Amino acid sequence: MGKEKKGLRMFAPVVIGRYWLLQGMLYMNPAEVLHRLLVECIFAVLAWLALMPLESAAWRIGAALALAHTANMVFNGHLFALFKHDLYWFGFYKRWDDFAEYVETMRERLRSRPCAGLKRASIYGSITRGNFSTSSDLDIRFLAQPGLMNGLGVAQRVFEERARALIAGFPLDLYMVHSSEELARKINLEKERPIILFDATHRGYPVKFRDAARPQAEACHG
Repeated sequence: MGKEKKGLRMFAPVVIGRYWLLQGMLYMNPAEVLHRLLVECIFAVLAWLALMPLESAAWRIGAALALAHTANMVFNGHLFALFKHDLYWFGFYKRWDDFAEYVETMRERLRSRPCAGLKRASIYGSITRGNFSTSSDLDIRFLAQPGLMNGLGVAQRVFEERARALIAGFPLDLYMVHSSEELARKINLEKERPIILFDATHRGYPVKFRDAARPQAEACHG
């Protein structure tokens, strides 16, 4: 496992509370923030309807907003990445082969049911640095084609993949970017050379992910 993070900022209630409040929105671009707010509005309407028995409008509004924000964290977030990578609580995916199988399944989904606005999907993080461990999560960035509608379409696909990862208990850290310049600002491309998961201009992938990113032998155990 990598070096464990310590200090008050890594105290579990602080980590979870900060994540609940911000939910990665400071990292997101405007298109993904807009999509996230639209999703939260839908959750809020559903919560409002479910809370019809509450007579107090103020309590009903407050509860609906809190429930919607929590639902967005759960279904449109990275809970298992948070648990595994930041809190070291548990992880259902620890073996390299399990990671590789999940990645190949995602790649096949992107190939068989492509997203119209998606230009490229790439893997970064500890896997690309060659130091995969039992505390690793899977860092993926979806690069969208220019245009707001393309951005919203890719953000919707990101939402779907996050929900899949939640159901599977997989530690996925997935965001979308809207340009190569944005990606360069958010990822150290000198240290993290990407592994291409999907490219809209190429349909053939002769090299499997498990062969392209095989970690050092000692990192596969645990």
